[in-house]
Amino acid sequence: DIQRQDLSAIARTLQE
Repeated sequence: DIQRQDLSAIARTLQE
């Protein structure tokens, strides 16, 4: 789902 992709982007931001 698109929502799942959005979460992936947020997780990347947190990792940074």
